[in-house]
Amino acid sequence: MLNILIVENNILHIKNIVNFLSRSIPEVRIYGIEPCGINSLDVISSLEPDLIILDQELPDTSGMYIINHMKKHNLNKYLNSVILIGNNINKKYLDNPFVHSYFPKPINYKELVRTINYFIRNEFCYKIIEDKIYSELTKLNFNFAHIGTKYLIEAIILIYFNNTNNFILSKEVYPIIAKKYNTNINTVKCDILHAIINSYYECEEDFLANYFRIFPLTKPKTKYVIYTILSKL
Repeated sequence: MLNILIVENNILHIKNIVNFLSRSIPEVRIYGIEPCGINSLDVISSLEPDLIILDQELPDTSGMYIINHMKKHNLNKYLNSVILIGNNINKKYLDNPFVHSYFPKPINYKELVRTINYFIRNEFCYKIIEDKIYSELTKLNFNFAHIGTKYLIEAIILIYFNNTNNFILSKEVYPIIAKKYNTNINTVKCDILHAIINSYYECEEDFLANYFRIFPLTKPKTKYVIYTILSKL
């Protein structure tokens, strides 16, 4: 079930959005409707909604104020999870990592339904792959409280969904993660390496040798760890 928060003050738009979604997408639940942007911040901060339909022109603030609040408070769950609607939206907003898509008014409700269906399919696939990655890392005794493990999961997901076998971590993967978490590339690289080394010392040597097919066992490099896990998804 996908929880949707609607932040919109136009009653007609709200009614049409709810009617179209309830008729067309059974996997959707309207988690909440907020006519004012400031009132929506508590709901957004709870991290309960999965997708936010956000009006750029609200009576008390702007949609971009809400998005900037997400960025300021590191609410990264909402990356690529905001559908922005409005009359005059600067194109630069479409490059914002929190914005999934933009709908001008009057809203094309059929296209909105199509977009949300697409979001659900991607979200479903993402969760399946994420669960598989967690399963593999659990076998390897990775510490999920370690920030490097979090970065490693992000790296594997990025490579998987970009469907590429040839990737340069330092140029194509680490910069994306660094930007997302407001850190630098070298920190991402070092934290992932530390998480891998910790795992290496936490597992039985025979298990690691068989898992990574390294005989005799040596510490596997980051790229090889990622390749191996990808091969098991």
